[in-house]
Amino acid sequence: MKVAFISFVYHGVEPFLNDFFNSLQHQTHKDFDLIIVNDSVENFNSIVARYPDLNIIEIKHAATPVENRTVGFNFLINNGYSHVIFGDSDDYFTNNRIETALEYLKRYKIVVNDLIITDGIGVTRHHNYFSQRISNGKPITKDFILNKNIFGLSNTAVQVNLLENIVLKNDLLAVDWYIFTKLLALGFNACFTNEMATYYRQHSNNFIGIHCDSKEKIIRGAYVKYQHYKHLAEEFEDFEKMYNEYKQLIIQLEQLPESQNAYILKQLNFEQNKNYFWWENIEL
Repeated sequence: MKVAFISFVYHGVEPFLNDFFNSLQHQTHKDFDLIIVNDSVENFNSIVARYPDLNIIEIKHAATPVENRTVGFNFLINNGYSHVIFGDSDDYFTNNRIETALEYLKRYKIVVNDLIITDGIGVTRHHNYFSQRISNGKPITKDFILNKNIFGLSNTAVQVNLLENIVLKNDLLAVDWYIFTKLLALGFNACFTNEMATYYRQHSNNFIGIHCDSKEKIIRGAYVKYQHYKHLAEEFEDFEKMYNEYKQLIIQLEQLPESQNAYILKQLNFEQNKNYFWWENIEL
């Protein structure tokens, strides 16, 4: 078994890297390669030197997020890795993350774990965010994430051969949601667990975060969902209806007068009392 933990670093992530590397250095399972696709972080060797216990393999590739992920996935496939754990470089992880992921990958092709929501400086805001609505050990199907997402490239692990089914298009926005929706649509099995967790940071550089809390984010979220269904409809006909519906939603949102902004936000703030999954509160 050849195991990789893969992440992507970029300019701006530097303040979070100590937490990221420290959490990997303290993993209970030690036999893994740490693959880092480096998009423009300077003096990266000086950071790596602080963690001699980690076998860090750097791939320099400064391109779009989609292209960087494609390069990383191809490296895993072409170098004989059997299992990969994903983690964002602005997050950090419980010490059993790799060990527990590998145990679940003996029975499932995909495993997705819980989140502990923190702010930009690491102060915990929500414990066991997903497991307040999902039970430990629950199988996750395509239908479960049809209109929402719990799969991120910071709380998932897969058997590497599944990545051979994935071709990423450059205009994808919710890359993680697309990857795992397609894999589930192809029939690969997945399971949720709260026996490990990702400390998921909510900060100003997040693409959108868990909640959409402005009119601009609502419109952006609607566009993400429209684009998500558009690409999936090209491969699976059961996504065609949602593609057309969200296309119409975008048109309606863009035409809303300014006088409607307060009403939108009032409704949204009321709904935010719920533990939403990604994109869930962008509704038709």
